[in-house]
Parts: sequence; C-alpha cells; structure tokens
Amino acid sequence: MIFVSTANTPKSIIIAMIQIIIIFFLFTLNCVFYTKSSNIILSYLMNKIKHYLKEIISVLIIITIIANVVSYYRSTDLNKEKLPLQAVELNNKPIMIHFWATWCPICKVEAPNIQSVSKHYNVITIASNSGSNKEIQNYLDKNELDFEVINDQKSEYAKKFNIAVFPTTLIYDKNKNLIFSEVGYTSTFGLYLRMWWASLQ
Repeated sequence: MIFVSTANTPKSIIIAMIQIIIIFFLFTLNCVFYTKSSNIILSYLMNKIKHYLKEIISVLIIITIIANVVSYYRSTDLNKEKLPLQAVELNNKPIMIHFWATWCPICKVEAPNIQSVSKHYNVITIASNSGSNKEIQNYLDKNELDFEVINDQKSEYAKKFNIAVFPTTLIYDKNKNLIFSEVGYTSTFGLYLRMWWASLQ
C-alpha cells in the first residue's frame, strides 16, 4: 500500500513520485519476467509436441508397412482366377468386390470409404454371415449406407473367393482380371488410387 503525506510540500510530492516510479519499475520487471517464462514454457511445450508427433508418425508408418505385409501374405490365399460372378456387367470399367460383415468392427469403420467409392465406380459388396436381408438393410439404414449388397448368408461366395478374413477387398479390371487384393482396412484415398490404376489396365 502507498502512503503519501497529505502535506502540500515539494518533499511529499517527490516521495510520491518515487513510490510511483518504483511500483511501475517492479510491475514492468514482473511483466518482462512473466513473458520470458511464458515463452520458455511455450517453447518447451512446442518442442515436446513436435517430438511426440514425430514419434506418432513413425509408429503409424511402421504399422502401415506391417499391415501391408500382412495383407499381402493373407492375399496370397485368395482366388486369383478371373471374376467368378459371370452375371456381372462391367461396361469396360473396373469393379470392386468388397467382403464384409455386420458383426465386423473394422468393416464398420471402413464402410464410409466403400460408400464414397461406390458413388464413382462399380462396387458390389458381399455381406457374409450377417443375417437376413432385413437385418442387413437395417444395418445399412442405421449407418447411412446405400451401396449394393449381396447377402452371403451361408458364406458360399466367401468360400468361392477363399475369403477367411473380413474385410477383404478385391479389385478387378474391365477384363475381370484381379489387380488388387486387400485384407483389412483400406483408406478412401487408397481405394480410389487402386480403382484409378485398375481403370488404366
């Protein structure tokens, strides 16, 4: 607290001015110290965030590589013959055959990707062991999906294509030759890229 003499003298005015100057100096010094401390803390936090981001990106890259290796290994057991769905008309365009199930959590995560691709390319999805047509339709409605679905209630198509893991995505060119086979989750960009490449064949 500031105590200033009420006497109207030059001495009291000088003392008051000195007190004000000291307080202003201390306030300024405190602000400078606080700003420097904040900058140091902020810089430390930013460096930590950058470090952790690099670690996360490195882990994601490793996971992606491992996932692709596993996908390739699993895909070696898939049917490499021409598309066995003789009734399918491709109209000189590639087609994606996507095996999934309503009980498969990864399938649910990947479903929006399939939905997006189905708006621009030929896509047929095959729901294996997923119940009746009504149950599958309820699942589609609940998740706002409207891509074409074949109900493989007895897994007949899954056996025909040697499918053992869900989801599994097969991409054929316009001549019904298998170009890509993916086991597990695939991003929207990855699916579009594969369909684009298949369209060039």
